[in-house]
Amino acid sequence: MIKKYFISILIIFSLCLTVFAKSKDSGKNVTEDGEKKSYVGWVDASSKEISYKKGMIQFRVKPNLGSFNISVTNNKEKIIPVLSAVDEFTSTLFYLKTPKKIYKLQTENNIRTGVAKTENGLTITYSVPNVADVAVGFECFQSSIEHDFDTVKTTVTITNKGNKKDEFAVKQIIDTVLGESSAQHFYTSDDSAIKNEVLYRDLKGQKWFTSKNNYAAMQLVFKGADATEPEMVALANYSTLAKSSWEPDMLSFRTFDTVLSYNNSAVGVIWPSVKILPKESKKIVYYTFFATDGENPNGEEYIFGKAEPEKKEEIPVIEPVVVPSPEPAPVKENKPLPPVKEEVYTPKNIPTMEFNVENFSKNQFTPEYIQNLLDRIAVLEKNSSSVNREELLRLNAELDAILSALRQ
Repeated sequence: MIKKYFISILIIFSLCLTVFAKSKDSGKNVTEDGEKKSYVGWVDASSKEISYKKGMIQFRVKPNLGSFNISVTNNKEKIIPVLSAVDEFTSTLFYLKTPKKIYKLQTENNIRTGVAKTENGLTITYSVPNVADVAVGFECFQSSIEHDFDTVKTTVTITNKGNKKDEFAVKQIIDTVLGESSAQHFYTSDDSAIKNEVLYRDLKGQKWFTSKNNYAAMQLVFKGADATEPEMVALANYSTLAKSSWEPDMLSFRTFDTVLSYNNSAVGVIWPSVKILPKESKKIVYYTFFATDGENPNGEEYIFGKAEPEKKEEIPVIEPVVVPSPEPAPVKENKPLPPVKEEVYTPKNIPTMEFNVENFSKNQFTPEYIQNLLDRIAVLEKNSSSVNREELLRLNAELDAILSALRQ
């Protein structure tokens, strides 16, 4: 009798445990806002690391955090990290700012993350319930046919999930490591070393910033082609950039060392805020070029076309043509006729063409458009027998105007 009593108690206890477990599991499918979670396409419940490699570039992603790391492979197949790998890659991260709040996209509990591999890269998505989706796409490609996959185009897409037009801004902290093991932390596009913390409010004099050592180099390009120029770029100690304020508190001529953080440099980038209608999106683009074994990244050639010879306007040489004097008409008086002035055609007679680059579209400054101009000029020059000189001059003048604007 006692034995049957204990068996009954065990059965009842087992049923209670089952009911409790089911109710606990069902609670996991609901967010703090009471919104039912959908895990289709999402991997936020997974802590398994995802790896992706394309050419010399390798990504490692922590799906549950939305954190990532980038490495490059040198000629000896040695893997060289270009971003810090500490704290599960969370020191390199994105922020989203709205008029009400600043969201740290990788670590806030109510933000869901998702990772999807693409043909030439991957996309990490951060979903802020009822506010916005921020999709960070990394696309790998070759900067030229002579190079392996050595470039990453980063596209940040902000989609408004609210019910009204709202204002959004994006900030990124890039925790670099290459410069920390070399004589200087960063170099500018004129190859000047940056020895102290510095903040740029515009990039008129700077095309890119490079973090490098003897083994690898990472070149960050925030302007040119279809890149979205930031409103601020700061090169500073990591602790200076990682504070809660939106903009860093920069001190003039402070080194990359602080009491709390020694020899720890990073790049802080803030892009201009944008107003987005409900369900609509805006994009931010920048480029990162990589190189190993002492070589230089290829950003100059790809973005600004420095490696291609400049096309100067070639004015055809026209031999002077002497117009013969007409036969003198019979006259009554036997007086000599005044000589006829000879007309000489020289290159000065050829009309010049000028273009106002302020009227140009963004598309005219892209590498694709410039290459089309070069191809058309080559075709015209090849057919020398039937060349259209006026069109050739116009194309060369347009090309010179574009290259001159890019150099400035």
